[in-house]
Amino acid sequence: MLRGDDVGPPCDYWALGAMVFQMISGQAPFRAINDFHLMNKIQKLDFSFPADFPEVAKDFVAKILVLDPAARLGSGNIERLKAHPFFEGVDWKNIVKMKPPDILPPLPASLEEAEMNPENMPEPGLDEKALNRLMNLSLMEMGPSKQLSLDSEILNSAVDIPSDMIELPKVDKKALAARQRKLEKQRKENPYHLFVQDNLIIRSGFIDKKKGLFSRRRMFLLTEGPHLFYVDPNTMELKGEVPWSPCMRTEVKNFRTFFVHTPKRIYYLFDPESRALEWCKAIDQLKARYADKIAESYEKAVRDGTFGVNKFKKSSNYFGDKRKKEEEPAKSEEGGSQR
Repeated sequence: MLRGDDVGPPCDYWALGAMVFQMISGQAPFRAINDFHLMNKIQKLDFSFPADFPEVAKDFVAKILVLDPAARLGSGNIERLKAHPFFEGVDWKNIVKMKPPDILPPLPASLEEAEMNPENMPEPGLDEKALNRLMNLSLMEMGPSKQLSLDSEILNSAVDIPSDMIELPKVDKKALAARQRKLEKQRKENPYHLFVQDNLIIRSGFIDKKKGLFSRRRMFLLTEGPHLFYVDPNTMELKGEVPWSPCMRTEVKNFRTFFVHTPKRIYYLFDPESRALEWCKAIDQLKARYADKIAESYEKAVRDGTFGVNKFKKSSNYFGDKRKKEEEPAKSEEGGSQR
């Protein structure tokens, strides 16, 4: 279309490929800072697949997003497109009789994304707003801002720990020594060690946690135990902990978005570093290793009525408590002089 070629079914196939790419990756295949650069990228077929893009879907999209309309999968024979492994299991003959999937509730938005609500969906057509939406540009992509001046290796890290160091089923002196060294380093160098009850941090990083209409950036700390703490990085205050249970599960929505389902609530989480899959894998692995302990703790918490209760609502504020302690001697000195 950009080159003035005839418009026909191959254009629809191209659109299908672009839609599949965006549905899986969460972003359009072609993105640029303005319309001119966007059109140049399309004409040069300048796009790339994210590292975790499924192979079958990658093959499907790659065969559709082709500059030559006649070479696109399905061109001249729609059956070739329908026979691709991407559509494995689809009953094309009876598809019109099948019950459509249930419409899911609105997907909460992160700080820089629009709320995915059918009532708020844009009108069809290719206007200026639609182009901006398709380019999928955001302030985060234009230039990430530094949240804190702390070592990024400490704040966005995944500690490479052998499985026996997490569960410790046997007394392994080498594993225990390695764990102790990591823990000592953590105590000295990681300012968030204060909040993890002296447990070794398995994974940590900034996550945008959605609650209600707002998202707030928190430092999430996945530790031995298991525990999943989250801290306000601005006030250095422990805000809460995700409760573990046998029925707890993770759900990856795209490279940035993932959910943690618990019996009492769903945690809507957005990783600005696009490591949603890594977070879910780490949580699932820790849950599997501590399965017996989680089940025991969950049953006890249910009996006591304490499951899911946020015991950190009145948690200590690191900087606030520190200032308070520093001010106490000054107040006592002032009181002495008045006497």
